[in-house]
Amino acid sequence: MGFLILPLVVLHFIYICNQHNDAIFKESATHLIP
Repeated sequence: MGFLILPLVVLHFIYICNQHNDAIFKESATHLIP
């Protein structure tokens, strides 16, 4: 069963990174565009 946990952890990590990058992109966009 252990081999099923790894893809879930990777997907969860990617999801968190995407959410984080999206927030950074939105914040930087609001700073760049007056």
